[in-house]
Formats: sequence, C-alpha cells, structure tokens
Amino acid sequence: MSIETENNTKTKKMMKDMTSLGDLEDLNPIRGETPVDIRERCLQLCRDYLSGNWRQQTVDTIDVRRVSGGMTNQMYYCGITCPSKEHQSVGVPQEVAVRLYGPKYFNNSDCDGNERLTDVIVSVMVSQNNLGPKVYALFDGGQIQAYYKVCMYFIPKCFYNCIVYQVEIKVLTYFISLLNCI
Repeated sequence: MSIETENNTKTKKMMKDMTSLGDLEDLNPIRGETPVDIRERCLQLCRDYLSGNWRQQTVDTIDVRRVSGGMTNQMYYCGITCPSKEHQSVGVPQEVAVRLYGPKYFNNSDCDGNERLTDVIVSVMVSQNNLGPKVYALFDGGQIQAYYKVCMYFIPKCFYNCIVYQVEIKVLTYFISLLNCI
C-alpha cells in the first residue's frame, strides 16, 4: 500500500469544512503530493547529517512515513527498523523528523533572498531553549529534528488543566525570550 493510500483510508475534512470543535478529529493534516523518491531522499539526508548507524542503512532498513504538511512544509518520520543499542547509548538518534520546506505564500522582503531565515532562527531558538524539538541538522531545503511520539491533542480532550497550564507557561516563556532578543 502506498503512503498516499494509507493517509487517505478515512475521509478527512479540510479546515474550511469545519463547523465545530468536534470536527478537529476529522481534520486532514496532510495536503499535497508525497514525492515518489521520499524514502531515498530521507535516507540520503540522514546519512549526510547524522552519524552512527545511519551510514549503514539502506532504503529497506528504514521506515519513512508522512506525518503532516502540505501548504508550506512537509514533515516525515524517518526511523531505523532495527535500531542499534550501541549507537543509542552514544546519543545517535534512531528516529528523526525530516522537515522539507515547500513554497511560501508570502515572502520576507527583508531577508535578501532567504525567505526561510526567520523560520530557521525561530527553530534554533526554540531548540536551544528546550521549548521545541531538538534540531540535529539544517540544510538548504529543510531540517532534521528530534521525533517525539505523541497523540493528537484536541480541545474537547483538554481536561488536564495542569498540562495546559504548563504548555501556556512554556509558550509565554519562549515569546518573552524572543522579545528580549529584539
């Protein structure tokens, strides 16, 4: 079964079709085409930017699947199917998220040709302040980040007020740190 077929097994709604918060569970987070050579591309990026047993992997020994994206970015899970305990203890990630930049629908006119400069700066600051995923690599067309296994967190399921409060504090701390840098 292809990646696109797996993602479309259930009919999903687009943002414009939502009428209530309950519709969030049926929201389709994936738009756009998944490149045919995505497995090879993700493998090559991991070989180029990560060390350890990524260099010995082949297309058949890794798992690649689309996580989200479509309008401006696409996010892919990339993991080694049989991870090495030796490399895990050294700190080599066995699972990563590969974020590939797509076209932007607005340009940052003050970045002199690099419309992703602000995205990169924010990603690095979030990573360094432990407020977001660790950035392992930056390359011309995207980033390699730490992958975290999480469940979808929808507003109707938000009955853990302490978790919501902790997230609010982290987001506020991040934005305050950004303001201090200006």
